[in-house]
Amino acid sequence: MGRGGPPGGGDRPAGRSAAAGVSGRGHGGGAIDVGSRCVIGLMVMLEAPSALSAGLCLARMVCDKRPWLERLGVEGVAWPMSGKPDEIYVDNAAEFRSEALRRGCAQHGIPLTYRPKGMPHFGGIIERLIGAMMQMVHELPGTTFSNPAERGSYDSRRASSRAVARPMPPDAPVTSTGP
Repeated sequence: MGRGGPPGGGDRPAGRSAAAGVSGRGHGGGAIDVGSRCVIGLMVMLEAPSALSAGLCLARMVCDKRPWLERLGVEGVAWPMSGKPDEIYVDNAAEFRSEALRRGCAQHGIPLTYRPKGMPHFGGIIERLIGAMMQMVHELPGTTFSNPAERGSYDSRRASSRAVARPMPPDAPVTSTGP
């Protein structure tokens, strides 16, 4: 599993929740099956990465994705990968060090393995996906670029055109709600 940059990082576009009038940076995370290289879980939120976002990404990974795709109006696309992982391999970010994640994995018999600190190449599979997603994000209106010097006088907040239709309620089932 991986996440799209550090909390409060500068790569993601500004986003707005149309229903709540909330504006902020989007944060993303993903899970990849290392054998097939298929993306098996994906999460995009306006909240900073946390144990909750990691858990929601895991739930998306395990559950059937058809109800979610149907809710999003995605037709003719199959995303058949789902199921309980044999192992979860993560970096050392705080959201992956939570007691909730450790207990949940232990309860379901899923080994939780951390990559060695200071060795980002050990996470090359997920890091490559994140890099590709960040490259695409920079093409979207509202990108904040990688740093203030690169952004210059570009007004990311004003240029942002992505809106979240409504925030996901915390008790909503993951398999039938939006990202």
